[in-house]
Amino acid sequence: MHESIVSFIKKNRENILAPVLEVGSANVNGSIRGECPEPYTGVDLAPGAGVDVVVGEDDPLPFPDESFRTVISTSMLEHALDPVACLREMARVLSPGGLLLVTAAGNGFNRHNPPDRWRLMPGTLAEWGVRLGLNCQEEEDPQVSGRFLVAFRAG
Repeated sequence: MHESIVSFIKKNRENILAPVLEVGSANVNGSIRGECPEPYTGVDLAPGAGVDVVVGEDDPLPFPDESFRTVISTSMLEHALDPVACLREMARVLSPGGLLLVTAAGNGFNRHNPPDRWRLMPGTLAEWGVRLGLNCQEEEDPQVSGRFLVAFRAG
């Protein structure tokens, strides 16, 4: 996990409240789990380190509406078949007043494995979030060409 993502999570740590959901939680190259309070649930497409619940790519998240105070997704949206549907599901399980933290690859990243499908232009994450009814602030990764989103659900 790139150090700028860890810094982004640490910068927002005081607002990260439990219960926490991480979407795309497999510990491939680092984990933010230790930076967050418990209870913490990690979901991903396959079993592995950091994964508590396995979901199918097109399946809804197996949680009730408004069940998490914080939802986090790092370096996952660029791999999703439908990133807007993924964000919609994250917003659905986010409680009123809850915090959504998302990072995604920007247009300066080379494609790699697992298959990358998307590169996000500046403003894209915030636009998608606003369309889903979230109060959004998008930031540019200060070290690499990534996109960071801080969003709150009205409530």
